[in-house]
Amino acid sequence: MSESVGCNLVSKSIGEFLSASCEELAMEIRIFTSPDYSEIKNFQDFLKDATSLFGNTPYFPRAGKMDQQIVDWK
Repeated sequence: MSESVGCNLVSKSIGEFLSASCEELAMEIRIFTSPDYSEIKNFQDFLKDATSLFGNTPYFPRAGKMDQQIVDWK
């Protein structure tokens, strides 16, 4: 839920976040390369596809602007 630029809303609820995270793993979008390290297979597709997976928050459609803070807490 955080990056070097601060915290951003990734999902609208913890439940949505956990469900989307399970989907990521089931679809092998995110893979664990060691017990405590995960990687996204294709980051550009991930940003596009994860928008609906995680509930259409403003976090994902900002490709090319990941270094900017998004104030989207409601």
